[in-house]
Amino acid sequence: MRARATRIAVGVLWILIIGGCGGESGTGPPEEKISAAAKSYLNAALDIMQAHSINRYKIDWPPFRARAFEEAGAAQVPSDTYDAIRFGLGELGDHHSHFRPPGAQLQEAIVPQAPARAPSAQHLGEGIGYVSVSAFSGSGDAANQLATDYHRMIEGVDTLGVCGWVVDLRGNTGGNMWPMVAGVGPIVGEGVLGFFVDPDSVVKTWTYESGGSRLDGYTIAQASDPYELALPDPPVAVITDSLTASSGEATTIAFRGRPDARSFGRPTWGVSTANSTFLLSDGAALILTVSTMADRTGQLYGEKVIPDQLVDGPRTGDPETDQPLAASIDWLREHPGCSG
Repeated sequence: MRARATRIAVGVLWILIIGGCGGESGTGPPEEKISAAAKSYLNAALDIMQAHSINRYKIDWPPFRARAFEEAGAAQVPSDTYDAIRFGLGELGDHHSHFRPPGAQLQEAIVPQAPARAPSAQHLGEGIGYVSVSAFSGSGDAANQLATDYHRMIEGVDTLGVCGWVVDLRGNTGGNMWPMVAGVGPIVGEGVLGFFVDPDSVVKTWTYESGGSRLDGYTIAQASDPYELALPDPPVAVITDSLTASSGEATTIAFRGRPDARSFGRPTWGVSTANSTFLLSDGAALILTVSTMADRTGQLYGEKVIPDQLVDGPRTGDPETDQPLAASIDWLREHPGCSG
């Protein structure tokens, strides 16, 4: 797959939309009850959807916009159009786009909430290392610190002697993929890990290099004093479930196509797509799905990521009762990298 110059920034740039940005802006009902301010605001949001949605070529935009204005009714101020914007985002059909009101600290949930788990790592015996990668929505220094924390946990386990790793992504409902990818970097290995592909086949490449996760060469999350495994390129078992979503799916895909990697558990949630954040004039934001994830081989996803070996069972952390974990350990112990 050959990367080309891109016209959008996936999940990195925040774009301030002051007003309408061109395109086929709707005019509203013939006898307008909506105010000029509300109309302009709604048109700006619809313009963003029409210009950047992953499904922009699948939608008949004039009736789409007309339905959004019907939802807005007699809106007088921008906030009166929020429900119409939510309606439009739902009608895009990507199941990942959502709306964030001004001042909101968290994105509106797109997947059921999973129990919060702190990142952890441990030695399971017989040369098997284990790391649990949890959902995380921070950025900046907090993201860099998380990546560093993973490196230190992996280092602590690796010094005990590890021939193979389990990377557990169950319950990882997403957030910010970049510290997750940087965090597991010592295990996944350096180089190209995946791509984002938009509807015009514009490609952006994500990589892990020297402790950092990068998008087209731009470092987004960086671990301090990055760790390198004593045994490079070990076999890796990746575990997923139905609550592995969004950035959790991106971290899953980072291991797809990697030599000596195999996945276990249940299919993921099914939003293996990438979002960009677009700010509106009052500080509200469209979290808009703009591209599809692809693995290092170029295989496109966009929906559920199916594990290599389907294994049912609850997550208990005990191989005696945790069947996906037991299957992962069995495979690693039989792998030449651990059995030789």
